[in-house]
Amino acid sequence: MTSATVLLLIISIILIGILQYRKFSLSKIKSTKIPTTKIHAALLGVAIGDAVGVPYEFSSRAQMKSKPATDMTEFGTHDQPKGTWSDDSSLTFCLAEALVHEYSLKEISSNFIKWKNEGYWSARGEVFDIGFTTKTAINRLEQLINSNQIEDLKIKNIMEMNLKMRMDP
Repeated sequence: MTSATVLLLIISIILIGILQYRKFSLSKIKSTKIPTTKIHAALLGVAIGDAVGVPYEFSSRAQMKSKPATDMTEFGTHDQPKGTWSDDSSLTFCLAEALVHEYSLKEISSNFIKWKNEGYWSARGEVFDIGFTTKTAINRLEQLINSNQIEDLKIKNIMEMNLKMRMDP
């Protein structure tokens, strides 16, 4: 067994533990015909693919050609240990958790805000990188929620704020 295989197994066990600890019960999804094992696999795939790519973020094509991402590595762009996923996975998990309950822009927004402020659903309990557009959009969501302007939490307004929802196809 290669070190990459062992690492993937460990990450799988950890992620499943996190999902169970947070009572991330995908069986609550009534409207989907996709078996929950496929949903778990998709979320796990998001985290693994993201963790492989984190050290290489912002690398040029030439850099990637000379040193391709063939295994999980540590440090790199964000100086993170092996297996660390980025905001892409964290926000995907925030969205998925909210959608398990029911479709609620307030809950989705609250999860995004908890991620930004508390490292919710982050790999290591802290946010190590947040892009300007994402930070601006989540700050705007926080303002809307804090000022009880819940009616402004509409898809059109969120899209106008240029918040990119992370979803698995």
